[in-house]
Amino acid sequence: MTHSVLSRIRPDQIRRNGFVVGIIENALPDDCYQALAETFPTEFIAGPQPLDNNVAYRKSTAEALSRPEIPSIWKDFLSYHCSKAFFAEFCDVFEEDIARLHPGLEANFGKPLAAFDVGVRASDGADDPSNADCDLVLDAQLSINSPVFEPSSVRGPHLDSPRKLFNALLYLRHPDDESTGGDLEFYRLKKGRLPGETTAIDPDLVEIVDSVPYGANTLVMFINCPHALHGVSPRSVAPMPRRYVNFLGECHGGKSAGFFRPPDRQGLWRSLLASARV
Repeated sequence: MTHSVLSRIRPDQIRRNGFVVGIIENALPDDCYQALAETFPTEFIAGPQPLDNNVAYRKSTAEALSRPEIPSIWKDFLSYHCSKAFFAEFCDVFEEDIARLHPGLEANFGKPLAAFDVGVRASDGADDPSNADCDLVLDAQLSINSPVFEPSSVRGPHLDSPRKLFNALLYLRHPDDESTGGDLEFYRLKKGRLPGETTAIDPDLVEIVDSVPYGANTLVMFINCPHALHGVSPRSVAPMPRRYVNFLGECHGGKSAGFFRPPDRQGLWRSLLASARV
């Protein structure tokens, strides 16, 4: 039986610190989680070749569903989390937050959020034009960060694409993994500091406001917005990969691309700088 990663969320598990983050420990029932963890297809994700130090590897739901070696429990799990039913669950939990963070979203698409057409994100990613055939496309990416030979962060502070509505991670930490770090961190800009890009932000320009440990069966979901600066803390030397499912929802249609207003990067940073001065 497929269980939703949102089936156990409670109002007190949602944090609002200028952005919106839902955190659920023991997100899935034990039997469901153990079955997924024991059949996690690491080699399908990264291949058999030697892996570089602390690099992200991902395979889309579209690709996983096409492969006969993927266990049926995983195909069912991925399919559900790319479905209209899952998006309805998401709306039940976060619709009011989205209306507050993105007040022009429904007008941009000419319909309520819950009425959005939903599809599976193309395996070629954000640049595939077929993603614009639906109001919103969902993906649940089988993911690892490769073993760590030199302590490092797989990705530092950054802001996601303005086409992304939400992101979530379900951690499948191996029980023998004794590494430290690899936690998801959320930041705000230090007062008076203004980076020039939305990627690879200098860690000296931000300060941590929240952190979610890399723990087995932990789900962290956040709404994408100009304040949702996030990254991964440095991970210690680790012979085992950091395992997770990366859930996301993107919109490629509407009257204008992206959720942020104005959609240009300088507009984003002006908004961030204003929030940092509060």
